[in-house]
Amino acid sequence: MSDWRRLINQTYQRLCVRRICTHRPAD
Repeated sequence: MSDWRRLINQTYQRLCVRRICTHRPAD
């Protein structure tokens, strides 16, 4: 049951995509 993890990952990527995130989280 990692539904929240999926949601967080999506939000994290969205915020990261427009932040100082140069590396991508390993899915």
